[in-house]
Amino acid sequence: MNRVIESLLSHRTIRAFRPARIDDAQLDAILEAGTRAATSFQPYSFLVIDDPEILEDVAMYNAPIAILVTIDVHRFGRYLELHGASKPTDSPFYLLHAHWDALIALQNVVVAAESLGLGTVFIGRVHSMDLRKPLGLPENVCPAGLVLIGHPTEPSPGRPRYRVPLEAVVHRNRYREPTDEELEAWYGRYKEMFDKHYEALSDEEKEELAAEGIENGLQRFCHLEGTFFREADEATLRNLQHGGFHVADWGTTA
Repeated sequence: MNRVIESLLSHRTIRAFRPARIDDAQLDAILEAGTRAATSFQPYSFLVIDDPEILEDVAMYNAPIAILVTIDVHRFGRYLELHGASKPTDSPFYLLHAHWDALIALQNVVVAAESLGLGTVFIGRVHSMDLRKPLGLPENVCPAGLVLIGHPTEPSPGRPRYRVPLEAVVHRNRYREPTDEELEAWYGRYKEMFDKHYEALSDEEKEELAAEGIENGLQRFCHLEGTFFREADEATLRNLQHGGFHVADWGTTA
Protein backbone atom coordinates (compact mmCIF):
# COMPACT_ATOMS: atom_id res chain seq x y z
CA MET A 1 0.00 0.00 0.00
CA ASN A 2 1.40 3.43 -0.88
CA ARG A 3 1.96 6.09 1.79
CA VAL A 4 -0.85 8.39 0.63
CA ILE A 5 -3.55 5.72 0.89
CA GLU A 6 -2.08 4.46 4.17
CA SER A 7 -2.29 7.99 5.60
CA LEU A 8 -5.89 8.41 4.42
CA LEU A 9 -7.01 5.07 5.83
CA SER A 10 -5.46 5.82 9.22
CA HIS A 11 -7.15 9.23 9.61
CA ARG A 12 -8.33 10.04 13.12
CA THR A 13 -9.88 13.24 14.41
CA ILE A 14 -7.65 14.78 17.08
CA ARG A 15 -9.16 16.99 19.78
CA ALA A 16 -6.21 17.46 22.16
CA PHE A 17 -3.06 19.27 21.07
CA ARG A 18 0.27 20.24 22.58
CA PRO A 19 0.94 24.01 22.66
CA ALA A 20 4.01 23.63 20.40
CA ARG A 21 3.78 25.84 17.33
CA ILE A 22 3.82 24.46 13.79
CA ASP A 23 7.04 25.03 11.87
CA ASP A 24 6.69 27.83 9.28
CA ALA A 25 8.12 25.67 6.50
CA GLN A 26 5.64 22.90 7.32
CA LEU A 27 2.74 25.35 7.37
CA ASP A 28 3.75 26.79 4.01
CA ALA A 29 3.95 23.29 2.54
CA ILE A 30 0.52 22.43 3.93
CA LEU A 31 -1.05 25.56 2.48
CA GLU A 32 0.67 25.05 -0.87
CA ALA A 33 -0.74 21.52 -0.97
CA GLY A 34 -4.18 23.02 -0.37
CA THR A 35 -3.88 25.25 -3.42
CA ARG A 36 -3.05 22.27 -5.62
CA ALA A 37 -6.57 20.85 -5.35
CA ALA A 38 -8.66 20.87 -8.52
CA THR A 39 -10.33 24.24 -9.00
CA SER A 40 -11.50 26.91 -11.41
CA PHE A 41 -9.92 30.29 -10.63
CA GLN A 42 -9.63 29.36 -6.92
CA PRO A 43 -12.81 31.04 -5.57
CA TYR A 44 -11.60 30.64 -1.99
CA SER A 45 -9.16 32.09 0.53
CA PHE A 46 -7.32 30.56 3.48
CA LEU A 47 -7.20 32.55 6.71
CA VAL A 48 -4.50 31.30 9.07
CA ILE A 49 -5.54 32.05 12.64
CA ASP A 50 -2.95 31.95 15.41
CA ASP A 51 -4.03 34.95 17.48
CA PRO A 52 -4.94 33.45 20.90
CA GLU A 53 -7.97 35.73 21.38
CA ILE A 54 -9.46 34.89 18.00
CA LEU A 55 -8.67 31.19 18.44
CA GLU A 56 -10.57 31.21 21.71
CA ASP A 57 -13.66 32.45 19.86
CA VAL A 58 -13.55 30.11 16.85
CA ALA A 59 -11.90 26.92 18.15
CA MET A 60 -13.72 24.34 20.24
CA TYR A 61 -10.40 22.77 21.23
CA ASN A 62 -7.07 24.20 22.35
CA ALA A 63 -5.09 24.04 19.11
CA PRO A 64 -2.13 26.31 18.22
CA ILE A 65 -3.52 27.17 14.80
CA ALA A 66 -6.75 27.19 12.82
CA ILE A 67 -7.20 27.44 9.09
CA LEU A 68 -10.45 28.89 7.82
CA VAL A 69 -11.28 28.43 4.16
CA THR A 70 -13.81 30.91 2.82
CA ILE A 71 -15.86 31.16 -0.31
CA ASP A 72 -14.18 34.18 -1.89
CA VAL A 73 -15.69 35.69 -5.01
CA HIS A 74 -14.50 39.13 -3.92
CA ARG A 75 -10.86 38.85 -5.07
CA PHE A 76 -11.46 37.65 -8.63
CA GLY A 77 -14.48 39.94 -8.92
CA ARG A 78 -12.25 42.94 -8.21
CA TYR A 79 -9.83 41.80 -10.92
CA LEU A 80 -12.65 41.53 -13.43
CA GLU A 81 -13.79 45.06 -12.54
CA LEU A 82 -10.32 46.35 -13.39
CA HIS A 83 -11.00 45.23 -16.97
CA GLY A 84 -14.64 46.26 -17.19
CA ALA A 85 -15.88 42.69 -16.87
CA SER A 86 -18.11 40.87 -14.40
CA LYS A 87 -19.59 37.45 -13.84
CA PRO A 88 -22.85 36.42 -12.11
CA THR A 89 -21.74 35.60 -8.56
CA ASP A 90 -25.19 35.73 -6.96
CA SER A 91 -26.35 32.30 -8.11
CA PRO A 92 -26.97 28.87 -6.55
CA PHE A 93 -24.61 27.24 -9.04
CA TYR A 94 -21.73 29.58 -8.27
CA LEU A 95 -22.26 29.19 -4.52
CA LEU A 96 -22.03 25.40 -4.75
CA HIS A 97 -19.13 25.61 -7.19
CA ALA A 98 -17.14 27.89 -4.87
CA HIS A 99 -18.04 25.83 -1.81
CA TRP A 100 -16.88 22.68 -3.60
CA ASP A 101 -13.52 24.22 -4.51
CA ALA A 102 -13.01 25.59 -1.01
CA LEU A 103 -13.66 22.30 0.75
CA ILE A 104 -11.53 20.11 -1.48
CA ALA A 105 -8.71 22.61 -0.97
CA LEU A 106 -9.21 22.31 2.79
CA GLN A 107 -9.21 18.51 2.55
CA ASN A 108 -5.83 18.75 0.81
CA VAL A 109 -4.66 20.80 3.79
CA VAL A 110 -5.79 18.06 6.17
CA VAL A 111 -4.15 15.27 4.17
CA ALA A 112 -0.89 17.22 3.96
CA ALA A 113 -0.90 18.02 7.70
CA GLU A 114 -1.56 14.42 8.69
CA SER A 115 1.17 13.18 6.36
CA LEU A 116 3.57 15.28 8.46
CA GLY A 117 2.43 13.67 11.69
CA LEU A 118 0.16 16.54 12.75
CA GLY A 119 -3.38 16.13 14.07
CA THR A 120 -6.52 17.79 12.69
CA VAL A 121 -10.16 18.33 13.57
CA PHE A 122 -12.89 19.86 11.41
CA ILE A 123 -15.22 22.37 13.12
CA GLY A 124 -18.62 21.88 11.52
CA ARG A 125 -20.41 24.89 13.02
CA VAL A 126 -18.26 27.39 11.09
CA HIS A 127 -21.09 28.16 8.64
CA SER A 128 -23.07 29.82 11.42
CA MET A 129 -20.18 31.74 13.02
CA ASP A 130 -20.21 35.51 12.68
CA LEU A 131 -16.60 36.05 11.64
CA ARG A 132 -16.99 39.22 9.59
CA LYS A 133 -15.74 41.71 12.19
CA PRO A 134 -13.06 39.64 13.97
CA LEU A 135 -11.52 38.51 10.68
CA GLY A 136 -12.34 41.58 8.56
CA LEU A 137 -14.24 39.59 5.94
CA PRO A 138 -15.45 41.84 3.09
CA GLU A 139 -18.64 41.40 1.10
CA ASN A 140 -18.59 38.34 -1.18
CA VAL A 141 -16.51 36.36 1.33
CA CYS A 142 -18.12 33.86 3.73
CA PRO A 143 -16.99 30.86 5.81
CA ALA A 144 -16.89 27.47 4.09
CA GLY A 145 -14.80 25.25 6.37
CA LEU A 146 -12.58 25.37 9.44
CA VAL A 147 -9.90 22.96 10.59
CA LEU A 148 -7.67 23.02 13.68
CA ILE A 149 -4.12 21.73 13.33
CA GLY A 150 -1.47 20.90 15.90
CA HIS A 151 0.79 18.32 17.46
CA PRO A 152 -1.34 15.61 19.11
CA THR A 153 -0.90 15.17 22.86
CA GLU A 154 -0.79 11.40 22.36
CA PRO A 155 0.00 9.10 19.43
CA SER A 156 -3.04 8.31 17.32
CA PRO A 157 -4.58 4.90 18.10
CA GLY A 158 -3.79 2.30 15.49
CA ARG A 159 -7.43 1.49 14.74
CA PRO A 160 -9.42 4.15 12.84
CA ARG A 161 -12.98 5.01 13.83
CA TYR A 162 -15.94 3.08 12.44
CA ARG A 163 -17.21 3.81 8.97
CA VAL A 164 -20.14 2.09 7.30
CA PRO A 165 -18.90 -0.55 4.82
CA LEU A 166 -18.33 0.17 1.15
CA GLU A 167 -21.57 -1.51 0.11
CA ALA A 168 -23.46 1.13 2.11
CA VAL A 169 -22.06 4.06 0.15
CA VAL A 170 -20.97 2.64 -3.20
CA HIS A 171 -23.54 2.13 -5.96
CA ARG A 172 -22.89 0.78 -9.46
CA ASN A 173 -24.57 2.69 -12.29
CA ARG A 174 -27.88 3.03 -10.42
CA TYR A 175 -28.83 3.83 -6.83
CA ARG A 176 -29.67 0.66 -4.91
CA GLU A 177 -32.22 0.97 -2.10
CA PRO A 178 -30.91 -0.87 1.00
CA THR A 179 -33.00 -3.37 2.92
CA ASP A 180 -34.09 -2.77 6.51
CA GLU A 181 -31.71 -5.52 7.60
CA GLU A 182 -28.79 -3.82 5.88
CA LEU A 183 -29.60 -0.49 7.52
CA GLU A 184 -29.66 -2.15 10.94
CA ALA A 185 -26.31 -3.80 10.26
CA TRP A 186 -24.70 -0.57 9.08
CA TYR A 187 -26.05 1.83 11.69
CA GLY A 188 -26.79 -0.43 14.65
CA ARG A 189 -23.68 0.53 16.59
CA TYR A 190 -24.68 4.19 16.43
CA LYS A 191 -28.07 3.31 17.90
CA GLU A 192 -26.32 1.44 20.71
CA MET A 193 -24.23 4.52 21.48
CA PHE A 194 -27.22 6.87 21.50
CA ASP A 195 -29.21 4.45 23.66
CA LYS A 196 -26.38 4.37 26.22
CA HIS A 197 -26.46 8.16 26.41
CA TYR A 198 -30.23 8.05 26.84
CA GLU A 199 -30.11 5.39 29.57
CA ALA A 200 -27.58 7.51 31.48
CA LEU A 201 -30.16 10.30 31.86
CA SER A 202 -32.03 10.80 35.11
CA ASP A 203 -35.65 9.74 35.44
CA GLU A 204 -36.65 13.40 35.53
CA GLU A 205 -34.83 14.09 32.25
CA LYS A 206 -36.48 11.09 30.62
CA GLU A 207 -39.91 12.27 31.79
CA GLU A 208 -39.30 15.70 30.27
CA LEU A 209 -38.30 14.12 26.97
CA ALA A 210 -41.26 11.73 27.06
CA ALA A 211 -43.57 14.74 27.30
CA GLU A 212 -42.19 15.75 23.89
CA GLY A 213 -42.64 12.24 22.47
CA ILE A 214 -38.96 11.28 22.84
CA GLU A 215 -38.50 7.80 24.26
CA ASN A 216 -35.18 6.44 23.00
CA GLY A 217 -31.63 7.42 22.14
CA LEU A 218 -32.12 7.94 18.42
CA GLN A 219 -35.15 10.15 18.97
CA ARG A 220 -33.18 12.23 21.49
CA PHE A 221 -30.27 12.55 19.06
CA CYS A 222 -32.56 13.78 16.28
CA HIS A 223 -34.23 16.20 18.67
CA LEU A 224 -30.87 17.70 19.70
CA GLU A 225 -29.69 17.90 16.09
CA GLY A 226 -32.93 19.53 14.99
CA THR A 227 -32.67 22.15 17.73
CA PHE A 228 -29.08 22.94 16.76
CA PHE A 229 -29.92 23.19 13.05
CA ARG A 230 -32.83 25.56 13.66
CA GLU A 231 -30.61 27.83 15.75
CA ALA A 232 -27.80 27.74 13.17
CA ASP A 233 -29.98 28.26 10.09
CA GLU A 234 -30.57 31.97 10.60
CA ALA A 235 -26.88 32.70 11.19
CA THR A 236 -25.88 30.60 8.18
CA LEU A 237 -28.30 32.49 5.93
CA ARG A 238 -26.91 35.79 7.20
CA ASN A 239 -23.39 34.67 6.32
CA LEU A 240 -24.46 33.65 2.82
CA GLN A 241 -26.31 36.89 2.23
CA HIS A 242 -23.35 38.92 3.45
CA GLY A 243 -21.22 36.87 1.09
CA GLY A 244 -23.27 38.15 -1.83
CA PHE A 245 -25.49 35.09 -2.19
CA HIS A 246 -28.97 36.59 -1.69
CA VAL A 247 -30.66 33.26 -1.11
CA ALA A 248 -33.97 34.83 -0.06
CA ASP A 249 -34.33 36.16 -3.60
CA TRP A 250 -33.63 32.88 -5.38
CA GLY A 251 -36.48 31.34 -7.29
CA THR A 252 -37.12 28.85 -10.03
CA THR A 253 -36.90 29.76 -13.67
CA ALA A 254 -39.09 28.40 -16.40
